[in-house]
Amino acid sequence: MKTTSLTRLFLFTVFLSFFSCSNDEEGPEPVTITMTFEDFSITIPENFDTQNQKMVKIADYLDVKSSDEKEVKVTYALLSQSVENALRVSGEYLVFNEDFELDFETHPSLTAEIQARAGEVSKTATLTISLTDVYEPVWTIADFEITINENPEDEDELGRIEIVGFNPEKDPSNFTVQLLEESHAGAMVVFANKIFLAVKDASFFDYETNPTITAKIQISDENGYTQTGNITIHLNDVDEADWTLNDFEVTIDENPSDSQLGNLSLQGYNPVHDGMITYALSNVSPTAALKLVNASGVTYVNVNNASLFDYETNPTITATVTATDANGFSNSASITIHLNDVTEMTWSVSDIDIYVDENQSQFNVLTYVGIQGYNPSEHGNMADITYEAFNQQPAGAITFNPSMGSALLVSNPSLFDYEQRQIIRAQVQVTLGNGQSQTINVKIRLNDIDGM
Repeated sequence: MKTTSLTRLFLFTVFLSFFSCSNDEEGPEPVTITMTFEDFSITIPENFDTQNQKMVKIADYLDVKSSDEKEVKVTYALLSQSVENALRVSGEYLVFNEDFELDFETHPSLTAEIQARAGEVSKTATLTISLTDVYEPVWTIADFEITINENPEDEDELGRIEIVGFNPEKDPSNFTVQLLEESHAGAMVVFANKIFLAVKDASFFDYETNPTITAKIQISDENGYTQTGNITIHLNDVDEADWTLNDFEVTIDENPSDSQLGNLSLQGYNPVHDGMITYALSNVSPTAALKLVNASGVTYVNVNNASLFDYETNPTITATVTATDANGFSNSASITIHLNDVTEMTWSVSDIDIYVDENQSQFNVLTYVGIQGYNPSEHGNMADITYEAFNQQPAGAITFNPSMGSALLVSNPSLFDYEQRQIIRAQVQVTLGNGQSQTINVKIRLNDIDGM
């Protein structure tokens, strides 16, 4: 019985040893990870775009391998940095924080200690970032402040804006300029090419209403560098006339026959205190369209060149008139003439200038009024045309008979006497059925029959 038990124990021990040896021989080998992470450095300009660019891919500077040749997951951590809150890790990249500004003069270089970890294996390396100095403009705009007399003229130059610290060899000279925060919008204008201020609307430069005019001027170069300066204009109160010149504005038909358009007028004028007023025209558009005529102490605006009063080419005629009194005070006003578009005639009538014998008989036909360009379909029936003689010298010399159409007839034969007069004058108005009318001059020269 004992022998059997010992035998069984021996066999069981051998069995366990067999399986133990088998397990030791088939077990996995441990995975080993090797990592190399050396210090590295980069150089970037100080104007590097920290907002939109990923600066450093850390993985490019790390060598990590696994004994089983499988991909190794690596995480990165920023252990320290020379400039607080300048950098941060984003995935496998090292980036600048959004609110950090690079500046060579403040931090020409930055360092950071970075840790790379894969499982239990980790390495650290130091990154050095060197900045290159980039030229930065330092120019500023000097505040502009002047004192001038009130009532300047439009386009009068106020002065040049001074740019302080501008380097013509390095700073771009192409500027964009604009006025901001104007106390009186439209009072001034700034010219970018010369950077000077000028008066745009002189009506704002009135001491009584605007003793001070202010604005800000903003100048930017082509790289976006921008500076702002203050503009302050103080106005002096100057003696002014107590009178004013009224604007002159009328509306008339185009192609005027009357040369006088109306008279200029003043308000508050005292002839004893202010003396004689003289007037001058300027800025006439179109040129030579108008003139001033003085008659009995009244100054009138007159047509100077009637051909320019054509609605199709010049619907509005303008000018500036300046009045100056005996004390040297002046006021200016605008002249504006609006033209009505008139249906223009396509027909015409020629003046009459004829020779006839004296001692005519009553109702003799002297001549006929000729109409050029007459078109019945456009102008109406010829039977509807009327003729009227007026302004006769002498009166009653000639006439028309409706039944005889355009025939110019003798009305009073006794007036056709060479010894009394050699010329008979009149005007004739021709009116078509459509209402259009024209006036011509008539001159009848008498032949001396008795003297022949």
